[in-house]
Amino acid sequence: MSSILLAATNAHNVPIDIQRSLSFNGTNSKIDYINGDTIEASIWRSRLTFAAWVKFGSINSNASIFTARRNQSNITNRFRVLKNSNNKIMVEQKQASSSVGYVTSATSIASTSQWYHICVTMGYDTTPSERLKVYINGARETLSGADDQYPPLSSDGTSLLAHEVFTKNRVHTLGAQSGLIPSSESQDYFHGLMAHVYVLPEVFTPQAFGFGSGTSFKPKEFNPRTGAFNYTSGSYDAYGVNGAFLKFEDTNNLGKDSGSQGNDFSLHNVSSSTDTPT
Repeated sequence: MSSILLAATNAHNVPIDIQRSLSFNGTNSKIDYINGDTIEASIWRSRLTFAAWVKFGSINSNASIFTARRNQSNITNRFRVLKNSNNKIMVEQKQASSSVGYVTSATSIASTSQWYHICVTMGYDTTPSERLKVYINGARETLSGADDQYPPLSSDGTSLLAHEVFTKNRVHTLGAQSGLIPSSESQDYFHGLMAHVYVLPEVFTPQAFGFGSGTSFKPKEFNPRTGAFNYTSGSYDAYGVNGAFLKFEDTNNLGKDSGSQGNDFSLHNVSSSTDTPT
């Protein structure tokens, strides 16, 4: 790579200062948002990126980070990112009558003092392992799970599960499964901190949110024009209709959506913290 191109590539790798995070008590804390009646445009309904800075307050137990599911008490059509009791990042997904699929990271969450950047992407690809990806601190994880554990595709090759996340009347929850789950399921409340959370109907690599690697991975200003399916003509909004960016910096409205759509989250027993990744 030429020095000019390298300089241009690194020009946007400027660390930012994250001011605040959101604290979850692990007992009854969560925040949530219910998608409205507007369905995402077709170009947005088959892709997903969830990205967040996360600091775990405890290990060796399940901790729900992000969940999307139907706004009713059933166990179909759900997508969840969690830390499982083996301290792996797990993605759990269920589509209609299919069985629940689970894939887990190779990396273990070993520290309650370290901030981790978690990034999960989902899109359409004929290769199941390319359909769903997990990154920790900027590096792609090798995931466990056979092909049938990955999200299924629809007949036109698009991701059914990403469609479910971003279609109307779906509940997006941070810190728990959802307010509407069967009594047989656990909420798996998250204990710890989250900062700079993105829920986007587009595929981004973690390099859209930070730079570096491992414990040296640092946050940077998000560039919405770096998506895998960036449409350069016409209207382009990486947040679609039901996407969000949660900074948790407005102490008068901790659930404020700082993206383009104003999809503020409702708060339940959470608090502000000045402990951040920076």
